[in-house]
Amino acid sequence: MSDIRYFAAIGLLVASEAIAEVAPPAAGPAPLSKSFPCDAFVKNPDGAWSATRDVNIVMPNGGDVLTIGPAVSFRVGGTIRGFDVAAHLEQQCPGR
Repeated sequence: MSDIRYFAAIGLLVASEAIAEVAPPAAGPAPLSKSFPCDAFVKNPDGAWSATRDVNIVMPNGGDVLTIGPAVSFRVGGTIRGFDVAAHLEQQCPGR
């Protein structure tokens, strides 16, 4: 009886590995954007800005790339690598 359980366990392990290998990859950030895509951000009731999806943005210096995910929020005055993302969003995306 224990042999049957052993083979059943091995069969389930092999089947689960096969299923995991054919699953499609998770969607990553969109291609680089030279301007901030306003549709990727929302202004929160407390005044902070949050990303609604993963997005890659070329920094104003033209060389660095900033990858922002939906778990990140920004407030005016806070900087990332010397860049105030929230202040830039206030200028680029008024009325959001």
